[in-house]
Amino acid sequence: MKTASKNTKGAKTEVVKKKTAKKKADNSDTLARTRTRNNEAKAKRCTKTVSKRIADTKKRLLEELKLTRGIITTACSRVGISHTTYYKWVAEDEEFRDACKEVEIYQIGLIEEKLLNTIENDRIPRTQLDAVMFYLRTKGKNHGYSERQEITGADGKDLIQKTDLRKLTDEELVIYHSLHEKASVKDDESK
Repeated sequence: MKTASKNTKGAKTEVVKKKTAKKKADNSDTLARTRTRNNEAKAKRCTKTVSKRIADTKKRLLEELKLTRGIITTACSRVGISHTTYYKWVAEDEEFRDACKEVEIYQIGLIEEKLLNTIENDRIPRTQLDAVMFYLRTKGKNHGYSERQEITGADGKDLIQKTDLRKLTDEELVIYHSLHEKASVKDDESK
């Protein structure tokens, strides 16, 4: 009988060992899943933190651009980023790009006001007027302050399109040649 109870005891011990091993395995799986969830949550928080920090930096940069009157390098330096980062943000973030354009328009408005004040006050030195005009010619090109104009047709194409005479009908060719002759006669008369 003693052997039978030893076998029963041994079997019970095996069952207990298997249950303990299974619990340990389950605990390990649970622990691994918990760690994974914690790591994912931590990564998500870090991403949110980085995104928030970038958004805050962009906001501060826009404020500095106003304070530095649109001088990008100085504004970037004050915020602690490189001008390369600024241009990357402008290229990638449409909302940021639009906000930067608003700062530029604001600055040009200030300079236009300075120009009008300079014109109204005849005692302002010529050099100050020259400086205002220089700024507007360089920074305000897209706002009409340019000494050079590029005149093109729609979508940058030539104003005068070349005519492919092969595509004209006989009637259109007669009209084309008569107009061309009239233009040639006028050119000869003006010389």
